Amino acid sequence: MGGNHEPGSLGPDAPLSGLYDACIHCGLCLTSCPTYRETGDEAMSPRGRIYLIRALEEGRLAPSPAVNVPLDGCVGCRACETACPAGVRYGSLLEQARARYVEPVRPRDARTTFWRPLIRQVLPFKGRMGLAMLPGKLVRRALVRGGKAPAWLPPALARPLELLPARQPAAPALPVWTPAVGEEKGVVAFLEGCAMPVLYPAANHATVRLLARAGYRVWVPRAAGCCGAIHLHDGDLAGARARARANVAAYERHDVAAVVTNAGGCGAALHEYGELLAADPIWAPRAAALAAKAVDLARFLARIGLPAPTRAVEVTATWHDPCHLVHGLGVRTEPRDLVRAMPGVRYVELAEADWCCGGAGSYTLLQPEMADKLLAHKIRHVRETGAQVLVTANPPCLMQIGRGLEQAGTPVRIVHLAEFLDSFYA
Repeated sequence: MGGNHEPGSLGPDAPLSGLYDACIHCGLCLTSCPTYRETGDEAMSPRGRIYLIRALEEGRLAPSPAVNVPLDGCVGCRACETACPAGVRYGSLLEQARARYVEPVRPRDARTTFWRPLIRQVLPFKGRMGLAMLPGKLVRRALVRGGKAPAWLPPALARPLELLPARQPAAPALPVWTPAVGEEKGVVAFLEGCAMPVLYPAANHATVRLLARAGYRVWVPRAAGCCGAIHLHDGDLAGARARARANVAAYERHDVAAVVTNAGGCGAALHEYGELLAADPIWAPRAAALAAKAVDLARFLARIGLPAPTRAVEVTATWHDPCHLVHGLGVRTEPRDLVRAMPGVRYVELAEADWCCGGAGSYTLLQPEMADKLLAHKIRHVRETGAQVLVTANPPCLMQIGRGLEQAGTPVRIVHLAEFLDSFYA
């Protein structure tokens, strides 16, 4: 079940049968799969993809670009894990299969050639990403109107410009140490990530303020960086392991009560470090120790409690579940409870709140047609709520849904959970 599986001992050369043998082919995953709903194609379902992976692993099917289509076409939302009665760890299976069978024969088309070097060598590094975003932000301001880039721009340039947040206020770097407000209850670390400091720095600052208000001294290690999720989901396990080792080393320098994350994808990646480095006898126990301390912001705040808000904001709000937050970590009720608890908030539930919006890390760039189909469902449901604010907690969701709302001309504002909660304190 999503959020409840234990790290395994799957090494880089271990047979994938250890992951797919649990599948009982019941088909309960089909109705939870976004790509199956859109296509009606069994190959585009979790069960169908497991059949393909089994055939590849057993040598009955040869790796090919044709086989890549359904495996690359998976959005990786892991809703099937939540639905699965047998506890199949489909996310781990897909990541391993992409590394073994998809990546070696992936066709080098224009989209792949343009985006994959950027996805792997630029986006995971906040310094490089910040430099790359500077011209993008300027061009977006000049050319994008109503969330749409000019038709004469090639899609490979138009889409990322549209995905950039419309409002991008600058913010200073987070301090390495932030003192607790009032009596100190303990020390926590915060993973600022790679995308958040560049695209949503205000959410990171709000996160640190919330933790400090709750009585915790906050450490933001400069040596920490990308969690590795971008590499992991793209079939680059070596890159993901390198990022995991770097972060494990960074967070070992101080003893902290928790390592807090405010992005669903990052939190899920940290939780699986033990499995990712399980075959490395030096790093495995250290990775497992970090994974045990990793906790999502909403779950941590729900556990420790926030001080009473100092102001009320009359607003109608709803919540979108980031896939890896709800299906990977099992965090579902905590953010809703936090939003509802704010004075002046009228909370309305979003239909299919836990269905993928199509953002999914790099998916919206590499699979734009399917991503837009998934986005259309999400925007329709958001508009049906009548909410003024949509709250969520993952950068791809903020970018993807933000783009959809802007293009739809809806006045709904999308905001990170940390910024939303922080707004209730003067």
